[in-house]
Amino acid sequence: MTDPAHWHLRAQEARRRAQQVKDREAKAVQLPMADKYDRLGARATEWMNKTDGIPQFLKRPLTAA
Repeated sequence: MTDPAHWHLRAQEARRRAQQVKDREAKAVQLPMADKYDRLGARATEWMNKTDGIPQFLKRPLTAA
């Protein structure tokens, strides 16, 4: 879920589907969804740049229980 490419590919797919749909209401749902997927991709990119792509909990040493 933190891979920007995942979200951008979903955006592309949503736009492709919207182009194929004849129903205006369905198209009106698909296009904003594609924009949201692109925003998630941008957020994932920002997160990866801030964290080197490694979640903080994985960077901490393990402690004995």
